[in-house]
Amino acid sequence: MVISNLSVGGAQKQVVLNAKYADKDRYDVSVFCTSTYATSGPGALSKELEQAGVSIELAKRRFRFDLLFIFQLAGLLRLRQVDIVHSHLFAPSLWARLAAFLARTPVVLVTEHGLSLWKNRVHIAIDRILMNCTDMFIAVSDAVRQLRLERERIPADKIVTLYNSVDSDGFLAAGRDVAKIREELGLREYDRVIGFVGRLAPIKGLETLIRAVGMLRDIPNLRLVLVGSGSQKEHLRALSRELGMEGKVLFTGYRSDIPSLLALFEIAVLPSYMEACPTVLLEYMFAGKPVVASRVGGITELVVDGENAFLIPPAQVDVLAGRLRFLLDNPKIGLEMGRSGYEYAVQNFSVRDQVMRLESFYEELLECKGII
Repeated sequence: MVISNLSVGGAQKQVVLNAKYADKDRYDVSVFCTSTYATSGPGALSKELEQAGVSIELAKRRFRFDLLFIFQLAGLLRLRQVDIVHSHLFAPSLWARLAAFLARTPVVLVTEHGLSLWKNRVHIAIDRILMNCTDMFIAVSDAVRQLRLERERIPADKIVTLYNSVDSDGFLAAGRDVAKIREELGLREYDRVIGFVGRLAPIKGLETLIRAVGMLRDIPNLRLVLVGSGSQKEHLRALSRELGMEGKVLFTGYRSDIPSLLALFEIAVLPSYMEACPTVLLEYMFAGKPVVASRVGGITELVVDGENAFLIPPAQVDVLAGRLRFLLDNPKIGLEMGRSGYEYAVQNFSVRDQVMRLESFYEELLECKGII
């Protein structure tokens, strides 16, 4: 598997899960990282792979357009006698496909993790050229698949949808640390928590969320907890002060104990302006939380509106505030929605089931190439 790095991100989390839960009796999995590195190594998620016995190769680039890097990566593929190259994200997939072509690697797959509206004509032209040396594209949602069909003209029989997944094991004992984390964050036992997990970035719609919670001042002991870091942190702090919500909005920064933090939430929110297949939404569901999320991108494919989530138009402060108020006023309905979401997630987004599907794609392509 080829990825830029193993820092914390949606694509990286899926690579770790796919490698960790691969059938080790049938596949010898390695993860190749293509970015340049500081002395800190490939990223925070590398420890999880190391503990699972998955090898990590640091195929270091000297600079952005290091053409010799292609030959270095091709040499690694030949040395390891790789049968399948499965790459993720645009730049790693560019390097990986060129290297796989040179190394004559039999099977090449690319996972399309985002809607990638940033791609210009050059990016699309590169993808179309490399399409000829790509055996299969995997889209993380039907929204992503449809966009690739329209913009990049990938043949319909060459791209399939495989949703992201979550390792549910971490959620089983998450509630044990609730009291400790409440104390750490300065939350009282009777505080009611609305929460968000993710990057603090403009596309996540967090201004809308803060303003919506600001409209609920009449609800006693209400707190908003924002878990994550990002470019908007100071801006959002300033907005909280401006709205008189300082002390009501808590910024935790980056945390690795997401299941334990989700156990604090009464309601989980994802007010993004655009999403492909947000892993955090699946985490909300595995945590058994009622969800309020924007009706955008792949979000609509992951939940059932009115059953295990409320879907709303993005950037609508009044609508978001209304849905939050409804759930706060009707906690039993929220609990039922949370239970429904958990059951739906177990049935549809189990990591073991998704990895089995992924391996079925591998086998299909290996059979077509006469490898097995």
